[in-house]
Amino acid sequence: MLPPELAMRAFHPIADLFPLITGPDFEALVADVQAHGLREAIVLHADGRVLDGRNRLRACIAAGVEPVFATYERSDPLAYVVSLNLRRRHLDETQRALVAARIATLGVGRPSTNPANLPGIGQAEAAELLNVSERSVRSAVTVRDHAIPALAGHVERGEVSVSAASAVARLPEDEQEVIVARGEREILAAAKRIRDARAAEREAVALGLLGERFGVAPFTVLNAREGWWQERKRGWLALGIQSELGRGDQCHRAPDSSSFG
Repeated sequence: MLPPELAMRAFHPIADLFPLITGPDFEALVADVQAHGLREAIVLHADGRVLDGRNRLRACIAAGVEPVFATYERSDPLAYVVSLNLRRRHLDETQRALVAARIATLGVGRPSTNPANLPGIGQAEAAELLNVSERSVRSAVTVRDHAIPALAGHVERGEVSVSAASAVARLPEDEQEVIVARGEREILAAAKRIRDARAAEREAVALGLLGERFGVAPFTVLNAREGWWQERKRGWLALGIQSELGRGDQCHRAPDSSSFG
């Protein structure tokens, strides 16, 4: 039986950026620790919290094996933890984007609300650190802030892309619950419906604005005899451009192969 103080070790917020392993993967780690002991020391932050090795510590506790600790002594614990986890784990872009979204808010706020004691890190810097696009990070922020836990869980496990989840996450929570209850396929289908509807709305708005600017009722044609089109023509003439020249026999022709000998 391990001393209680080992089981009570707190995790550093940087360590919590990455999800814990569960299920068969964790069971395999426990079995390995039971058979071979702890192969790699658990790394502590200078404040005593676990910086790297949460899963190894949990496995030691489950296996009844005394853990070995080391203390991180360099100056960039965030880069250290990110580097280790990206090397060890096969995280897809969606999962990396979620981590980047957490990093982007990790150093925000006063010391009382910034337990990692880190400087503020913007989305662009977090995206570069995790090798993902800023657009993916923005989608991940939407999931982080608005998705119900069940939807966020699908993203954490890599079952649903962060872009699809962000579309669904903008819906009211009761609508999210109905969609998520139907499974991954319905989440993806709902995301497509939402994106298609938004694209159609943007197109309708664009066509409406174009019609207001150039349309001649009741026909959907462009009126080139007045307004902006005539202003554009006056601009051409002021530059000495005469659109009627260069046509017919005087029209410029692209050189054929004979031009090059």
